[in-house]
Amino acid sequence: MFISSESAIQTPSEMIHYGMTKTAQLAVARGLAELTKGTQVTVNSLLPGPRPRREWRSF
Repeated sequence: MFISSESAIQTPSEMIHYGMTKTAQLAVARGLAELTKGTQVTVNSLLPGPRPRREWRSF
């Protein structure tokens, strides 16, 4: 299980370094999924997005 981020798909300009590492995680997960196809190994990636917070109510 890889925990990536929405930033792997839509990388913020101020977080290029973060987006690059999260995109790399997706590539590794996809490669492992292809490599283990037909076995009993499952490879998943989770891409959580922003979570609502109380502070956001004012927006």
